[in-house]
Amino acid sequence: MNENARALFKTFEQFKKLNICALMPELSASENMTLHAIDHVNKECAKRNEKAKVSMLAGDIHSNPTQVSRTLKMLEEKGLIERTVSKQDRRITYVELTESGKAYHEKTSKVMNEFTDAVFNQLDENDLVRLTDFLNNMYEVASKEIENRRIEK
Repeated sequence: MNENARALFKTFEQFKKLNICALMPELSASENMTLHAIDHVNKECAKRNEKAKVSMLAGDIHSNPTQVSRTLKMLEEKGLIERTVSKQDRRITYVELTESGKAYHEKTSKVMNEFTDAVFNQLDENDLVRLTDFLNNMYEVASKEIENRRIEK
């Protein structure tokens, strides 16, 4: 790996050290992420007149169903979500935010939006545009390289 790549990855690693969850200490990182994902999945399902399923949630957050179920249990115990089993197919479980969950999600979304705005307002807009363009280009190059290496095998 060349020095520029090493420096870039080292910079990426620094972001892992940021304790963003300290802004929302009531829940763990996985609980916060799961709550956000439930809201997102429910909004997408509502567009299709469907209910959000636990299986959809696991796909949305790229986590295994066992870990998702564990997190959902904790959120349910805290009164932030509600799970219901389908009457037509007992293998299907639906999940939605309770009123408390909606209020908490709204509060944390506001906190994150304010934090993001505060950070980005301190940065040069042209630098942000260039960085975004660079990262999108880097993603495309990496995606194609992965695909090329899959084909070669």
